[in-house]
Amino acid sequence: MSYRSLLRPHPPSMLHTFDAFRHRSFRLLWAANFFGYISRWMQMTLLAKVEELTLYTIAQDKTITGQEQALIALAATIQELAVRLAVVEQSVSPD
Repeated sequence: MSYRSLLRPHPPSMLHTFDAFRHRSFRLLWAANFFGYISRWMQMTLLAKVEELTLYTIAQDKTITGQEQALIALAATIQELAVRLAVVEQSVSPD
């Protein structure tokens, strides 16, 4: 064994093996990969929630638009009924 190989042991071929975890040079890399996976999972979860909230907001906007149109239609109906009531009151009232 040469002096150089004592200073730098041969790295394991696979990072996901137990030998790679036991190797002191790769423990930090293994932990960084693990936390990288956690970070990506959190980012994907956050993206899914943002997408879900966006779709919910779009549905709420459509609902609000429909309710506004229904409110306008009801206001027009109320005005029409008020005019009819005024006409009926004028025809019924004894003058």
